[in-house]
Amino acid sequence: IEKLLTINEPNRENVFEVLRDIGVCRMLKEEDRRLSRTNRPYDEKFIIEKLYYDKDIRIKNYQYPN
Repeated sequence: IEKLLTINEPNRENVFEVLRDIGVCRMLKEEDRRLSRTNRPYDEKFIIEKLYYDKDIRIKNYQYPN
């Protein structure tokens, strides 16, 4: 996930390069607890819904707003 979030200009090629090396991607509860709910170093929602969506890249199991 960190590699995906650091892509400055996401496109199908550079996102695929990261995704093809990931078999299963999930966050462990222990890892999730370490992330501040109010002060995260990045905003996943913004990255997924704005940056990736604008580049026509969709996250398969993400619940996009209507």
